[in-house]
Amino acid sequence: MEKAAAPALHPDGRTLVFARDGNTWVGSLRGGTPRKLEQAPRGVTTNAAFGLMKFSPDGSRLAVVAAGKLWIVPFPSGTPRNLGPGGAYGASWFPDNRHLVIVGENAPFLAILDTTDGSRRVIYPGTDPRIHPSVSPDGKRIAFSGGVVEWDVLEISLPDGRVHTMVEGGGIALEPEWAPAGTHYLFSRAVTGDDLVIEDRSATEGFSRRVVDEPVGTDDSAAMPRWAPDGTRFLFVQHAAGRQQLAISSASGGAFTPLAELNSEAAHAWSPDGQWVAFTRVEGGKQQLVKMRPLANATPMVLANAAPAVTTRSMIQWSPVGDWIAYPSANGTYMISPDGSTARKLTARKLLAFAFSKDGAQVYGILRSTAGEGGQWRLYAIDVKTGVDKMLASVDLPSSANAIAGFSLHPDGKRFLTSIAKWPYDIWMLEGFDQPKQTTWLDRLMRR
Repeated sequence: MEKAAAPALHPDGRTLVFARDGNTWVGSLRGGTPRKLEQAPRGVTTNAAFGLMKFSPDGSRLAVVAAGKLWIVPFPSGTPRNLGPGGAYGASWFPDNRHLVIVGENAPFLAILDTTDGSRRVIYPGTDPRIHPSVSPDGKRIAFSGGVVEWDVLEISLPDGRVHTMVEGGGIALEPEWAPAGTHYLFSRAVTGDDLVIEDRSATEGFSRRVVDEPVGTDDSAAMPRWAPDGTRFLFVQHAAGRQQLAISSASGGAFTPLAELNSEAAHAWSPDGQWVAFTRVEGGKQQLVKMRPLANATPMVLANAAPAVTTRSMIQWSPVGDWIAYPSANGTYMISPDGSTARKLTARKLLAFAFSKDGAQVYGILRSTAGEGGQWRLYAIDVKTGVDKMLASVDLPSSANAIAGFSLHPDGKRFLTSIAKWPYDIWMLEGFDQPKQTTWLDRLMRR
């Protein structure tokens, strides 16, 4: 099944549900054409780490995370229920087909959720993240992963892949972006929990200043900074009051200007002349690649021939010579001309992070190999005209590296910044908690 993410197998062993373009689809393992599950909510999370679809043990209900909310969808038909935040970091059904164990918001605790009345009870509090709980078939134990996630900023040289750590020491520092001057860079830093601000740091002195700050005690965040080619302003994604929008700020920081609403996982890039920005969005359940002037209330222009498949931490890149916009797609890494007339596959490889060379003739990218031969993280160069690729080097990342985000080429073209997630998670087993009591028809009758 193409473009399928977050799959869940029905207890009948024959039916499969999965996410595609923000919607939920139902297919058969025997083949045939999948159908859309019309009653399911839109905005289903497709990221492999945070997507959730789980059938109840009897197959009558499906737990789905969509647009940051946990939904219970009757299967094969019925009216879904929105149970609020939860499930993005994992959930698992109890054998009573009524209760779920879920991870709390920002993953600090485990709770039991009653899907009938919506009540929640914390059974394992804490401050360190817990993810991907799994209830044993008898309902007496819960296995889960726990640990502290750390994002570090790295500088990697071309073409040999040598690694130099720029920002580390715990916490979250991710998605760095070299300034056009090459003497400082932007990156997102977590100040409390997952709340992010944007800092501008000197590459030589290590001095940082915040250029986008968010109010203390709110869920607001600022992420994914991208410098304009002239270095006077930058784009970023702002999260506030449940909304996500593309915004622009001056290099000095302070007040910023919203440009466009974003309703899904998003990526964005500047044109080399600074006259346009390109970004992804979802319309009608389908991802689009659009471009617009970097002005408030400007009208986006859809590049209809593009078929992006952007997930969390994905990126798009505009060639420095202006002829192509590269983006991730379901079948590899693709490019489209800025006028939208021509789209073609660059490579079948799904590059995790990438950027054009200074002359636009090549695309550098990083892949993660699970073949067990050679290095796990590999640096490639792909010829833009021919699509021929060459592995440049194995990148010696820590064994705990689990994800990568960002690829910002230095103005000298000899090195780039990126960030890696280190997930030193352990497996834990929780026992001795009070199990949810299954309510029988006789109990309900006696209460009446």
